Order: sequence, then C-alpha cells, then structure tokens
Amino acid sequence: MRRSILLLLSVLLFASKISAQSELKYEENRSLTWQESIEFYQYLDANFENCALTVVGETDAGKPLHLFIISKENMFNPAEVREAHRAVMLVNNGIHPGEPCGVDASAKFAMEILQNPSDYSSMLDSIVICIVPILNVGGSLNRGNYHRANQNGPIEHGFRANAINMDLNRDFVKLDTRNAISFVKLMRDWDPDVLIDTHTSNGSDYQYVITLIATQRDKLQAPLSNYMYEKMLPDLFSEMRKSPYEMTPYVMSFDRRNPENGIVGFMDYPRYTTGYASLFGTMGFTLETHMFKPFKDRVLSTYHFLKVASLYLAKNKSDVVNLRAMTKESLRQKRVYTLQWKLDTTKYDEFLFKGYEMKYRTSKVTGQQTYYFDRESPWEKPIRNYSYYSPQKTVQSPDFYIVPAAWKNVVELLNLNNVESYPIQKDTSLKVEYYYIDAYNTSSNAYNGHYFHSNTTVKKESGMIDFLAGDIFVPVNQTANEFIVQVLEPEAVDSYFNWNFFDPILSRKEYFSPYVFDEMAIKILEDDLMLKKEFESKRSEDSGFANDHYSQLRFIYERSDYSEKTLMRYPVSRYYLGFAEIVHLIKL
Repeated sequence: MRRSILLLLSVLLFASKISAQSELKYEENRSLTWQESIEFYQYLDANFENCALTVVGETDAGKPLHLFIISKENMFNPAEVREAHRAVMLVNNGIHPGEPCGVDASAKFAMEILQNPSDYSSMLDSIVICIVPILNVGGSLNRGNYHRANQNGPIEHGFRANAINMDLNRDFVKLDTRNAISFVKLMRDWDPDVLIDTHTSNGSDYQYVITLIATQRDKLQAPLSNYMYEKMLPDLFSEMRKSPYEMTPYVMSFDRRNPENGIVGFMDYPRYTTGYASLFGTMGFTLETHMFKPFKDRVLSTYHFLKVASLYLAKNKSDVVNLRAMTKESLRQKRVYTLQWKLDTTKYDEFLFKGYEMKYRTSKVTGQQTYYFDRESPWEKPIRNYSYYSPQKTVQSPDFYIVPAAWKNVVELLNLNNVESYPIQKDTSLKVEYYYIDAYNTSSNAYNGHYFHSNTTVKKESGMIDFLAGDIFVPVNQTANEFIVQVLEPEAVDSYFNWNFFDPILSRKEYFSPYVFDEMAIKILEDDLMLKKEFESKRSEDSGFANDHYSQLRFIYERSDYSEKTLMRYPVSRYYLGFAEIVHLIKL
C-alpha cells in the first residue's frame, strides 16, 4: 500500500513538473528564464513527434547553446533537409536578453505547431523551423528588474551584454565570443533561407506594437532583393494588418527624433545578425517591438509575425529556394563589390504612418525644455521612408587573395565561415598587388572590445612578395565571395583591418639613431638625386621642417632602403592569375 502511494505521488509530481515546463507567463508580465526555456523545449522534445532539442555549441557563460528543430519525419540533419528540398527558417532569440519578446513568442509558436499537427502538416511538408531559445545565455542569467530603463516590462529580464560584457549583435565579423562562434557554425551548417532576429526597440513613440527591419535592399543580389521587396514584404505587411498587430517599417527618424519628418532604412552591416546573413544570400528580418507597449502584446505580435512568415515561406518555398540558388551562383560570378554605402536622400517611398504628436514641455527635474510624444494626440498621415543607399566606395575583386598563415586568427575565422582555401606547399615569390594603409581614424573609446578603425583609405602597389609554405590562396569564385571581400578589403566598413586584426603593421619596429644616421644620410642623398631634390624642396618650403634636425633625418630614412617595407603594408595580397596557374603551388 505504502509503495503504491509513493508511486502515485511520484507520478503526480512528474505531471506537475511537466505542466510547469509547458506553461508560459507572458500574460503575467513575466518572461521565461534561460533554465525555464530549456526545460520548456525539453518537454516538447519528450512529448511530441517531429521535434528535437540539440546542443550546437558553447557560450561564454559556460552553458551550452541549444537549437530546437521542428521538422516533419524527424529530419534533423541539415544535409537531409536540403536533400528533401525543404526551406529553412531560423529564429534567433535573446541576443539582447533584456528584449525577450521572441523567447516567449517562439515557445508559444512551437507549442502550437506541435499540439496541432493537422493544422500545420502541409506547412511542415515544405519548411523546417529552427529556433535558438536564447543566444545570449550569460546576459539571460544576469536577470534583474532595472536593466531596461526605457522599457515597459517584463518584471524581470536579462542584460544586453553577454558573460564577457560583449554585445553579441556587433560580433558577427570579429567573433570574440563563443556565442557568436557557435551561431556562425549553426548558420553555415543550416544555411537558412530566412533568418528572424527578435528584439525590442528604443526610440520615438508611435501607435504600433511591432516594427520590422528587413535586410537592406541594396545589399542583396538583385533577383532575391527584388523578390523580397516586391513580393514577400508586401505580403508580410498585409497579413500582419489582418492580425491584431499591424506592422510598420522600423522607426529610425530622419531627424533622429520625430518620425513625422520621415524615417531612414537601417543599414545592417556585417557585424549585425541580418547583415552577416545577407553576405551568404539569406533574407534577414529583425523584429523590433515597441518598448512602451505591454509585454503581452509584444510577445503576441512577435508570435503572429513568426506564424505569418512561416506560412509565407511554406507557400512560396519553390520561389525562395530557386532564387537563393540563383543568388549563390550570382555570388560566385560577382566581381565588383560595394565596401561603403551612403544614404540616397533623393529617393524615398511614402506610406501611411500612425504616430503621436511631438510636443515640448519644461522638465520638472532640470527646468529645461524637453520633447515628448503626446498619446492623447494621435495622427495618421503619409510620411517618407528613405530606404535607398548608393555605393560610396567599390572595389573589383582579384582572382585570389593570399593570406599569410602567420595571421592565424584571420585564417581561423575564414575556416570557421566555410571559406574554401588552398595552402601553398613551398616557399615562393609571386608578383601581386598589395595595399599600403594611407589613412584611418581610430575611435577614442572602446567599441565592443575594440578601438575600431574607420574612414580607412589605401594606396595600391604591385611587386614581388615572398610567401611561405602554409600561406593560403583564397579563391574569389565561391558562394562566400561577399563575405571574403567584406572582411579582407581594408576599406570595407567591417573589415578585419578595421576591427584591429592587423594593427601590428601600424607601428615601426626598426629605428635609426640620429648621430649614426647623420653621416649615412649624406651618401644616401648623393646616390639618389631625385630624393635630394625632394628633400631640398621641402626644406625651402617648410621652415618648421628646416629647423627640425630629427624630422629631416627621418624624411631621408623613410625613403631609403633602410626603412622597413612592412610598415603600413597590409599583409593580405591580391593575385590575378587563374586557378590553373597556381596548381603547382598548392598541389600535394
């Protein structure tokens, strides 16, 4: 009898635990913790077919990174999914854990699909849904009530930065974090057709609960970009109007404050999730729910978008998969790349926007004038959407880049992104193009762990360079072409140079002693009459130079054979001969 009672109690306790694991609390202004979210998906995995919770990598918090997969016929291997010609939608949550709408919305959507298999059977015939429960595990574990001063709930939420205080949504080129490394491996394994990254916005006030950032139209290849902006986005906005949560484009005001004066399309450079995804021809969507709206509505609006996007992808799977195949082939053939973009203020679209009147009042704290949005004064009118960018700087790619193996971290990151490369088998000298860094600015404050360079310019030269066995040829004839160019061309906004990977070239390693070089300089000028003429011209035109002993000697030294040739010389070379000509260098 006693044994039976104990058995009954254990069954009841187990049932209670299962029930708790399947319970969402967004209606109570509460979001799932990291542990609760993993237990939720473990419950789904244990109790339903066509789903699996897997570990796909590490995080800086020492906890694993999980991926939840919903796939018919228990097809959980990305290679099998591609062979079955199914499209893949990846939903990333909790990259900023203080913005957890997607954490709860994804759990709700996953539960609905699995509990109602007949309603979603045809959808799962066409697509596989992959969900990252929480990417920033460390930030999610760092829970509190006061991380988000501008946000209306949930009561407890995570912190923006991860366990090593990095913003993960600025890390998708430099990959300083285990979280981002794991996510990039996941992206390259699954190669999703659509990526959805869930957030909560900061900024102005308006009537909408949910806004959307789509991959910037000018960065995608034309067939895919045209399809996304002419067919997919209009349908998504239309379907969201039928839901309780009408959606608007992301509100980044043209004048930084009032959307009534127009909004600006966000340029998602490769450091961001969707910007990184677009390098490989993935259509990216960043959801930004409004910070002031109740948490329940933010969750439900995100849930509705996930549903709308999934159904659209399933219905139009063939078009999307075929266009992405065309895009990949186009990337293989691409030769001219945009490194820097500029907003085109002469082009814009108009759309009907629902806002609040911006007014001014005197602050009771400072006594100064401040603006606010009056929710008692709503308005609806057409506004301008400046979402077009034009190339500001372009480059033609070589046939190959050559990356010295000595720059190990760069080689490792190329490998991590599945970039094809071929090692040189013996020491050799090759005639190549190479850059000297001409100018750059460096931030005075650290930006996500780096003193970031910007406004970089280069001078191109050509000549013989010595290469060592193990240095790698990187061919520019692969689907990773856009990624390769954006990280290896130093003038690109998110290049490895700008992220400080090559900073050792920026400082001199050999010097001269003035008292020694003074005598040597006489002979150098005697042997180089052109240099002597340049030197004397500068002395006559620049009195400060003429009165500075060291500066004059340095002028001669830097133009002599004694000056180090690697100072400011960018180590990655550009090579133009075809693959057949390098076979003897890479053949085992």
